[in-house]
Amino acid sequence: MKRGTWVLMIVMPWIAACSGGKDSGSGEVRNGRKNQDSHLILVEHDKRVMSKASAAVNEVVRGIPDCEAVNAALPEAEREIEQAQRRVRTSVGRQMLEAMQHQLRKARTFCP
Repeated sequence: MKRGTWVLMIVMPWIAACSGGKDSGSGEVRNGRKNQDSHLILVEHDKRVMSKASAAVNEVVRGIPDCEAVNAALPEAEREIEQAQRRVRTSVGRQMLEAMQHQLRKARTFCP
């Protein structure tokens, strides 16, 4: 075989492997970027939605040595979590809210 044929036999599979067999300007790549961007937007949305709930739960947790403060802060924290549950959009956001609810249950058992 000619030298050029050997080069092509070696180089072409390598090029195909590096490009994943797809055109770098393909719609699949653009859609992947678009999906990633939309997911980041949803995560940012959930962070904003959960910020008030997180602050309210932190207020409860900080007040644990003082049961009066805990019992006063619990209703607000529960209300904020309920509002956030209606607006959260990702599974990670739902898990975070479940963790916050767990913290409130622990505070409630500590300060009946």
